[in-house]
Amino acid sequence: MGRGPRKDVHSSNKARLDSPAWHLVEALTTLVTPDGNEPAIDGYQRRALPLSAEDKRMIAAAAKRLDENTAKKGMGVQHWVRDVGWERALQLLYQNRRSISRA
Repeated sequence: MGRGPRKDVHSSNKARLDSPAWHLVEALTTLVTPDGNEPAIDGYQRRALPLSAEDKRMIAAAAKRLDENTAKKGMGVQHWVRDVGWERALQLLYQNRRSISRA
């Protein structure tokens, strides 16, 4: 059986109890770079396929057709990761989805 509590307890008890939640937090920090924006798993980036010229044309057309402010409002954000522009944000989304589908 685990070493943590079997029910919810106040966080002030961390001084005397093992905390599975903090073990999970520590494990999660090993999966990404310190800024939380890039995978820190060896070889993960090799799975990302570069965008083709056709991909870039398709995304550029979508960036003109889709409303950036509506997208931001729908997600409750004011900026894209690393403050990239709208078209680059769409490229990152497309590239990430393709990488995930290959996993």
